[in-house]
Amino acid sequence: MTDEEIKQRIANRRLEKKKQQRARHRRKIYIRRGVAIAVVLLVVCLIVKGMSMVVAGIKNHFSGDGKTVTEEVAQVDYDGIDLDEYLIKASKINIDDIVIDEEDEVGNKLLDYVDDYPKVKIILADRSSYPDEIVSMLFNNMETIDFVLDYPECHNIDYDIEVDEPQDGQIIHYMQWDKRWGYKAYGDSIIAVGGCGPTSLAMVATSLLKDTMYTPDYIAKFSEENGYRISVGTDWRLMSEGAAILGLQSQTVNLDEVPLKNELESGHPVICSMGPGDFTRQGHFIVMTDYSDGLITINDPFSYSNSEKKWKFDDIKSQIKNMWAFTVE
Repeated sequence: MTDEEIKQRIANRRLEKKKQQRARHRRKIYIRRGVAIAVVLLVVCLIVKGMSMVVAGIKNHFSGDGKTVTEEVAQVDYDGIDLDEYLIKASKINIDDIVIDEEDEVGNKLLDYVDDYPKVKIILADRSSYPDEIVSMLFNNMETIDFVLDYPECHNIDYDIEVDEPQDGQIIHYMQWDKRWGYKAYGDSIIAVGGCGPTSLAMVATSLLKDTMYTPDYIAKFSEENGYRISVGTDWRLMSEGAAILGLQSQTVNLDEVPLKNELESGHPVICSMGPGDFTRQGHFIVMTDYSDGLITINDPFSYSNSEKKWKFDDIKSQIKNMWAFTVE
């Protein structure tokens, strides 16, 4: 067999492999589409059944001569049924119909997530409506998918912000990508992307000063006006000088487990500046709120899953760049 024949055989095998991969991909799409359609039909059936029950109840509520009878109108409980409009919308999009520009690095990277997160098809199908900075949030945390999808319709809305009153002994948990403030500007970015510092300080200020005025957007504006917003995020001075202006007292904590344990057991929340690792690829701020049985509780302003875990100090010590403990002056 000549070299040309060998090369041709290899090329044919590669082509056949690609065809098989594409066929498998299409089968997955058809299966998921079938499941989505089945869910929609189930929901429709439940709604139709519910309406018929209500109508029947109304009919039974009155007798033929107009006298009221004792039967109660049937009520249908839809609790637990997830009517996710985005999943329904995504199920109608054929990924093979979407063309992504070769130079669109973010869009092409997002293609890798389609199988596990079908909602991203909505973004790919309307790529120009989603800035790269917003879409890139997904590569750090897929919990943000609905916030990203809401961007075209919600980013210009000025929300009325009301937050829960802080409870004694607890540190309120704010998310920087809460749509009430997440789309608002913070420097040349937005709070959802670059506002972990203000959001962390907002948790501490709201809880210790017991004032719901100190929301993440309030602290973000305060940070900008006082020069704490810098090109790479938030200046550490926000946690010392800035906190003092707000009426908080902060002190740097040695990067060791014992002093951290002492602060947390005394009820003093600790804000940490984190380097690459479990919480970030570059830099990030989190709030440590409790120390119990050798485990630390964390309020991560970017991740619910990180906040639900308990952490050992030794596992994250190398990622901590600085720590500040807070009390009221």
